[in-house]
Amino acid sequence: MDGREKTPVLLLKTKSAPTDGYEEYFSALDNSRYAPVFVPVLEHRFKQEALRQVRQHVVNGDFTRKYGALVFTSQRAVEAFAEVVQELRGEGVCPLHSQLPQNLPLYVVGPATARGLRALNTGCPILGEETGNGDALASYILDHYNSIYPSAGKPAILFLVGEKRRDIIPRTLQSGHLPPERRTQVDELVIYETGEMQSFKADFTSLWKENAAKAKARQWVVVFSPTGCQAMLESLGLLDAETGQSKWQSSKTSEREVLIATIGPTTRDYLVQEFDVAPDVCAEKPSPEGLGEVAKKQTTIEESTGDEAAKHDKKKEGTTSDENENVEATTKQPDSNVQTEEDTVQDSSQREKELPSSILEKGVIYFFTRNRVSVEEAESVGDLQRTYFVLHYTCSNDRFMAFVEKAQTTIQELKDDFFKGSDYETKTSGTRHVDPVTPIAEGVYAITRTEDTSTHLAYAITIPSDLGEVQEDLGIRPQGSFVINVKNPERPGPASANLPQGPDFPKEIIEEFRNLAWAKVKPKYLDFPNAQILLIGEELESGTEPTTKDQRHGKEEPAAELERLEHEDEVRVEHLRGDDSVFDDLRLSKDEFSKVPTTW
Repeated sequence: MDGREKTPVLLLKTKSAPTDGYEEYFSALDNSRYAPVFVPVLEHRFKQEALRQVRQHVVNGDFTRKYGALVFTSQRAVEAFAEVVQELRGEGVCPLHSQLPQNLPLYVVGPATARGLRALNTGCPILGEETGNGDALASYILDHYNSIYPSAGKPAILFLVGEKRRDIIPRTLQSGHLPPERRTQVDELVIYETGEMQSFKADFTSLWKENAAKAKARQWVVVFSPTGCQAMLESLGLLDAETGQSKWQSSKTSEREVLIATIGPTTRDYLVQEFDVAPDVCAEKPSPEGLGEVAKKQTTIEESTGDEAAKHDKKKEGTTSDENENVEATTKQPDSNVQTEEDTVQDSSQREKELPSSILEKGVIYFFTRNRVSVEEAESVGDLQRTYFVLHYTCSNDRFMAFVEKAQTTIQELKDDFFKGSDYETKTSGTRHVDPVTPIAEGVYAITRTEDTSTHLAYAITIPSDLGEVQEDLGIRPQGSFVINVKNPERPGPASANLPQGPDFPKEIIEEFRNLAWAKVKPKYLDFPNAQILLIGEELESGTEPTTKDQRHGKEEPAAELERLEHEDEVRVEHLRGDDSVFDDLRLSKDEFSKVPTTW
């Protein structure tokens, strides 16, 4: 190697014996450019009762009649099985070649599990080594096992697992969507339990800080398991110590000293879903070569596609901000497909195939205002009591609070109970009058999730065709975007935005917050009245950036889909009554409500 400093590669795993493929691979890669170091994360403990069950299955001959195959997706499961086999061999209790027949498939997920089983010399065929992940292995087993047992009533499969595992294999093989003759019963046996080593966080912190002190330009962390991820992220300063909120969005890849790689999609998805942290690379296959392949897609292993995140520098997340005194309200309606002869949004199977996966929800958005009590004609923003669905976009990073006032309702219910005006009596002022709502704009919207896992509300206005003074004063632009987060109702919020009652989130949604103050939006969160939302103004381009995955699969860009929706809405409006078509959409009488104003 030349005089370059070696790049540290911190492998969050226990070194395999007698040799470790990751150490061998990275030590030789690119003219010995890298310095692999093992940081043990997990402590594995075999469950003795489960070992006894496996032993009994072998001794009883269950693999000749009850079970037609074994599945291994972890090295620990292989080691547990090896312990049973070696113990039986040592005791000479039974002839293994008859108890583990030569035609018994041993399905594995990768080369490490395959090597461990080959070392046992059972003579059983070892299959699936090239699949690389649980999804691919499940599909492989489905086809291969049914080629051996094509009819119903086939033997079950024994799956040796740890406490933490995905359910993709049993779910695939037992799916109710399969015809009965292709379904296979999968018996999962938890054979080992896993825990995080008490010294892991201190050991990891010491290593990466020592490397940083030596002026190492970059270092990589390779994550092999969900266990230890929180400690690793806390050590790197990517989780807020008080709120647990991710700091990933505010950390440029070009400035971070430590980059993160995951061994496969399970660990990648865990980082994204649990901590809102997107790893810099993810191996397509759980092997040294798999990591090497994704590394080669970068200019060098020190560079990452995460540099795209630099465009999001303006997005600073926080639990509170200078929220407006008027807490703004939003109304979410069910997808009821209200249509006219000229349908609002076209739909087709091809359109859905091209739709970017980053668009979580799309539709039409309406904007209303209500005057203050006893104000007959609003002359400025100050005469308004509240705005509904109004996106107060004034400048990048402007923040304000909103909340869902009604959900899972219909336009008729809104018209009868919410839109119309009313009178009420007071002891001091007599009869007071509340005006009906005033529609001020209509458009299309999309809720998106970008590469850095942040969620956004992007919109484009179609009515009125020319925005006027009213829309400008309210901060409505022809197109706009916000970073959008939902507040955890179990965490305190700003006093000025407190609601008398919070949303009635079910337990599973509360658990998704993981005690964080704010969470990225999922459309289902907006189905609950009183759900509080934080909106942070941003450039439209930030909320409609395509993901690398969608680009690779040739999906439509979110910005293009928003433009297409906008165009379709404009075409529909031309065939109706121009700016007044909002009344047709909502099936309202023009005589009951004010026209769409553009001046005060």
